[in-house]
Amino acid sequence: MQRVSLSFLVLVPIIAAHAQTPTLIRTINPSGGASLEQITCIGTTAWMSANDGTHGQEPWTSDGTTDGTQMVLDVSPGAGSSSPGPFVQFNGTLYFGADNGVDGEQLYYSDGTAEGTQAGLSLELVPDLNYGYYFTEYNGRLYFQGHTDANGRELWVTDGTPAGTSLLKDIASGAGHGSPRGFTVFNGRLYFSATDMNGEELWATDGTVEGTQMVVDVRPGGNGSVNDLAVFGDLLVFSASDGVHGVEPWASDGTAEGTYLVKDIAAGEGNSNPGGYTAFNGRFWFSALSDAGYRVWSSDGTEPGTMQLPDPAQVPGGPEAFLSHNGVLYFVAGSSGLGSQIWRSDGTAAGTFPLMVPGSAASPLSSTHELIGCGEHVFFRGAYDEALGQQLYGLEAPVGITEQNEDEGLHTYPNPTEGRFSCTVPADLINATVRLFDATGAVVFHDRATSTTLQLDLSDLAPGLYVLEIGQARQARRSVVLKR
Repeated sequence: MQRVSLSFLVLVPIIAAHAQTPTLIRTINPSGGASLEQITCIGTTAWMSANDGTHGQEPWTSDGTTDGTQMVLDVSPGAGSSSPGPFVQFNGTLYFGADNGVDGEQLYYSDGTAEGTQAGLSLELVPDLNYGYYFTEYNGRLYFQGHTDANGRELWVTDGTPAGTSLLKDIASGAGHGSPRGFTVFNGRLYFSATDMNGEELWATDGTVEGTQMVVDVRPGGNGSVNDLAVFGDLLVFSASDGVHGVEPWASDGTAEGTYLVKDIAAGEGNSNPGGYTAFNGRFWFSALSDAGYRVWSSDGTEPGTMQLPDPAQVPGGPEAFLSHNGVLYFVAGSSGLGSQIWRSDGTAAGTFPLMVPGSAASPLSSTHELIGCGEHVFFRGAYDEALGQQLYGLEAPVGITEQNEDEGLHTYPNPTEGRFSCTVPADLINATVRLFDATGAVVFHDRATSTTLQLDLSDLAPGLYVLEIGQARQARRSVVLKR
């Protein structure tokens, strides 16, 4: 038997590559780099701003297929960019801001076709309004951060018409900036962070001037720093510092009395800088800084129920872009030898592993800060091929881990291993190609599966993660293995 060096931990068998491997959906810009921005799921369609190298930055949509990924309209004709976004659904219609190069910033509506994409509201028709950000629907109207010279960046509202667009509240009176952001609908009100004399604190509105108020002054004295709002069941979670404990995870029932520090992860005045809050399996998950660096944490909203995910064999550092989709938790993280990759997790250390593409760039997701779940797909921007640059990639709907084990029959043991490693081979894969990839994507072993049991001597390989592949191309089945 040929000896092979293998640093492998089989965390979980992974089914067919098309379901578990990041897949290029379309090369939007063949000359390299599609400049993807603001990927947003509307229904089962992903909307985004992209540049094909010919038409500039324009609105695109994707249904997860190559043919179904198309530019909607060249809003600013030719090589000019309309810079569309953000994309938001309002009263059953898709809206986005864009500039056609002649009429300035306008609010467009679209049904996804070129003919059905029209300018609806010109922000320039609204007296003194320069531009708007963070459009969010609440109770049949769009709320956003609007800028005027007289009032700065403040809370605005619109019904989609110039006459129905107005300043709701000048939070930082005068030309100061209230800078409302992080709009999150919770318990019948719209919550957000905003800045006034108290610093950046937690605010809420019911849509009226009188009902737009600061909820709680987390850090008295004008130095508040509330951000990263998210909903977790009957709690609103966010990051903040009270001036005593540093920036830590907080939770609220929407009232001042029901707002509390969840856990002082970095004890004392240190900052754990939590972020990325995402609800999954009855807990909210996030990234936080502790003695081990930035790691994956989760909480049930209580101090004793807040804990770090035990490190899997290949520790994911600097996790971000958390997404709960179709029963799986995804995030982006880097680790030694792997660069920045998508990881998936069932909430356990053993069920947490990277979804790698053998032979890809060392850090294909180094500039990816969001994963978008939409229908049966997870969309993201990746650069697995350095020659193509950043393009649109996706993951198809995953199969549960238990189902993978039962359906694939690809069992690996012992794992982790220090020597011999065995893998059961399904009958339909006998005589199929067997390849072993290291963390760089290089093939370190190549053979055929001649029986229902594959045995390799891994003692010559350095510790680390590897991918064992049995089969050909998109029909291949893979396992991730660790050698201690």
